[in-house]
Amino acid sequence: MKDSSNFCLALGQIIREHREKRNWTRKILAAKTGISISHVRVIEMRHGNPSVMVFVAIAVAFGIDADKLLLEAMQRQAYLNDKNRLE
Repeated sequence: MKDSSNFCLALGQIIREHREKRNWTRKILAAKTGISISHVRVIEMRHGNPSVMVFVAIAVAFGIDADKLLLEAMQRQAYLNDKNRLE
């Protein structure tokens, strides 16, 4: 189960990093995706796992392919899993 929680952590980090790189607030990302600001916050704070539709909407808002965003999250998850094993 630790691996799945690391995925939510990784995904939240990646989404926040993409948002901040664009100097967007959560409000801007919410408006561009059609989800609430609180939903963006929940995803970024690793308390939630977005639906496929929300995930795709976020990728589209960032102007990147969903598969590339997923790959970034999976690579970060692998890093976090390895880091946890070493601790």
